[in-house]
Amino acid sequence: MLLLCLYVAYRYKAWRAYVPRERWIVLAYVLFTAQFVLSAIYFSPVATSVTTLLSQYARYIEAFLLYFIIKEAVYCRGKKEQLLRLFYDIGLMQIIISVFKFAVFRGQIEGLVGSFSIPGGEMGTTIPILWFIILWLYRKGQFSKWDWLYLLGLLFLGFTTGKRAVMFILPVVVFVFFVYVQGVRIKKSWIA
Repeated sequence: MLLLCLYVAYRYKAWRAYVPRERWIVLAYVLFTAQFVLSAIYFSPVATSVTTLLSQYARYIEAFLLYFIIKEAVYCRGKKEQLLRLFYDIGLMQIIISVFKFAVFRGQIEGLVGSFSIPGGEMGTTIPILWFIILWLYRKGQFSKWDWLYLLGLLFLGFTTGKRAVMFILPVVVFVFFVYVQGVRIKKSWIA
């Protein structure tokens, strides 16, 4: 993920959207980086490797780079579509990885959502909902049969983490988006 963020930030020159007001964000991040490195050197045992340090630091640099990437995409309409396509493709990769994970481990693993790993299983509920919203924005609310298959993949993604809540919450979110966001009228004959 870090390499992807670095590539996208460099490829689209995301720092062009930098304005002088954001110098405080950059300064705060530079100070945080200095504090992170100094505390890692001072408080970490000697056995801590550089790769461990960088793996812990990667989550912060990803968030910092994503700020500029998303900000650039918001101001340029074409880049907004590219960014939505990127997140759509990442979601598709995670669904495929979940299928392989389910086949290899022969069951559910709570802390793994696709290739993402986190203690606990809350990502198993939130990630499918987040990717549904990305799918909704990417398709502008007009779904094809392949998008419904993608949605089933998101349900499977939640299933492989052992989360039962996503089986209820995601269909409710989909229903709410189609009824309230898109304005579909529900006929009484559909209910009875």
